[in-house]
Amino acid sequence: MILSPLVSPTPKTGNIVASALATPPVLRDASDIAILEATLRCLTRYGIERMTVEDVARTAGVGRATVFRRFESKDTLIREALALELQRLISEFETKAKSFDDPYNRLFELSVETVRLIRTHPVARRLVEDETALPLHRDPRVAEFQLVGLRRDISQAAKDLGVKVDARAMAELLMRFFGSLWIAPDIGLGVDNEAHIRTMIAILLAPLRPQKRDATG
Repeated sequence: MILSPLVSPTPKTGNIVASALATPPVLRDASDIAILEATLRCLTRYGIERMTVEDVARTAGVGRATVFRRFESKDTLIREALALELQRLISEFETKAKSFDDPYNRLFELSVETVRLIRTHPVARRLVEDETALPLHRDPRVAEFQLVGLRRDISQAAKDLGVKVDARAMAELLMRFFGSLWIAPDIGLGVDNEAHIRTMIAILLAPLRPQKRDATG
């Protein structure tokens, strides 16, 4: 089946995740945060389809009515929880990025960290277990979100390094690389071999590498 570029292969999950990606940061009170934290734990435990509002209420130690007073539906709850987690991860990556002065090293190490994250994050792992990861990875909205960010980072690194690269092609290769390690981690030497992962990332980022650099990344 040929998929339209405007249609998600996994409508419900794709819609929720795409909405989470587009949700701007919202200042939440402690009660909201506790409910959203409970939602993330329930997503890990039950998955998107099986998780219920009752599960979240029980995990958060509040009544079902309390959850609905703050979040109008299960989908809203999941969207806001994913948005909160995404904002946290972005903040962590921004902090980590500041620890590298060299543009190449910054992008290289953040790519290594991305591999670690997609293979160890509890919600990401649950999506793989529920066989939702592949169709979600193919969702054009999710893909575009990744491509825009990767193109931006690659273009900025290239500018800072004074090199010319095809940022769009490099972004697509990196996105496909991350996706393959998320969905099919056991191909080849596997994702637990960090030296191998670092070698592959060095190859993918080779166009950014000034000629004077060595091959160790």
